[in-house]
Amino acid sequence: MASTRETITNHQEHLKKLVVNSKHGFTQVKALIDYIINLKDSQHSELIFEKGIEVFTQHFTSIDDSNIYQVEEFFYAALEVKQIEWAHVFLKFISQKFPQSVKSLRLLAMFHESAQDLDKARAIYNELLSVNANDFHALKRLVCMERDKGRLNEAIGMLNAYLESNQQDSEAWMELTEIYLARQQYEKAQFCYEEILTMQPHNYLVNTKYAEILYSAANGENLDTLYLARKYYSHALSLQSDKKGAVQTRALWGLLQTCKGIEGLLKKEDAKNSEIIKTCQEKIREVYAQAKNGSSIKVEGMKAMQ
Repeated sequence: MASTRETITNHQEHLKKLVVNSKHGFTQVKALIDYIINLKDSQHSELIFEKGIEVFTQHFTSIDDSNIYQVEEFFYAALEVKQIEWAHVFLKFISQKFPQSVKSLRLLAMFHESAQDLDKARAIYNELLSVNANDFHALKRLVCMERDKGRLNEAIGMLNAYLESNQQDSEAWMELTEIYLARQQYEKAQFCYEEILTMQPHNYLVNTKYAEILYSAANGENLDTLYLARKYYSHALSLQSDKKGAVQTRALWGLLQTCKGIEGLLKKEDAKNSEIIKTCQEKIREVYAQAKNGSSIKVEGMKAMQ
């Protein structure tokens, strides 16, 4: 599938062809679902759910151990489109195949969450954690449930306890970062992202996010922190020099805003900072000039472009 994806230039057109072909039988339906899974695109839940019903009503005997993973996708899609009864059908099938497995229990907990039976969901997640304290999926769901109830201290406590023995889990650090950012606790968020940086020093998204946290922490007042933010925005851009689009634009705007903040705090002109501002403005103009809808975006009127 990976090699097929590399040769496809228009994924939307290819997807349309697969949808049409899926009407011809189970093999074609499987090819469609596999392609969507490979795309990792969460915007096709309705289509996956529709095909799930089709498989269960027209091709049920074709389901075996080699393709049961697709039933799991049908289950997720059913939850996404709020079709609880069909979600139960898919879940029942999986549970019969793998009774009392960790996967079946996780899906059951997710089903209870979607049905708003949170006590049952919480009990299952806690049971999974009692068996395996390193089950981050179960922990993450519990953290989300606590966050949804506004119990951020409890969510923070869970993540900190988990990270004591799982310090290399970058996803857990990211979860904790988001909670601290929601509480505007930038120093603690900064610490979390420093841990992620040690694991992913060449990830341009991580460097960009860290720079954004530093910029927020500076609050337009701390010059040293702004200089540090400038450093990481610049590093992020150097790591994505071969990339275009929204990610690059995000880092360019961040770097420009940071340098403008530095300029406002300095008592005398900084030639290096002024040069970075000029370069950012030129690059931003280039990005929007090349965009298909660039003519409708008036960047010149924005304060940072002055």
